[in-house]
Amino acid sequence: MKGKAQAASSPQVVGAVQPIDVGVEQKMSARVEREGSENVELVLFRAKECYVYMIPPRKSAASYRADEWDINKWAWEGNMRVISKGDECSIRLEDNTTGELYAQAPIREGQPLPVEAVIDSSRFFVLRIEDNSSGQTRHAFIGIGFRERTPAYDFQAVLYDHLKYSFSCTFSCS
Repeated sequence: MKGKAQAASSPQVVGAVQPIDVGVEQKMSARVEREGSENVELVLFRAKECYVYMIPPRKSAASYRADEWDINKWAWEGNMRVISKGDECSIRLEDNTTGELYAQAPIREGQPLPVEAVIDSSRFFVLRIEDNSSGQTRHAFIGIGFRERTPAYDFQAVLYDHLKYSFSCTFSCS
């Protein structure tokens, strides 16, 4: 009886705004507007299982092939995240337990993507990673792969969506 009395005495909100489902783009732009001039770090993609392979040098101008790698012997396993912060975007390979950065590949406007799909599989890619720790920018090419096709497809889709958004923003946002 005491519970009913409390429920009856609680105020009711008349004309309350009901939440509506808005698209992802509207949610992201609303979040950025609330933050003002600060750039918000957005995780566009995350895969808990990503494998890194040491790949042989390219023999010719032909594309890379995953069947030339020993895909059952990977060099590293961890998380992959695609992170966007303002105009910057990068692909980050991080340790599963510590979160320590293993490698990263920045995505720069006006430059080719640092990712190239292999021609014989939908789950494997070649990634151009960069290291700026010594003051000079050094780069290397590594193979990356996913156990399933779904995260590989999502990874590609996020990259192309980011490019589409940043390309359209250069014309309409400036």
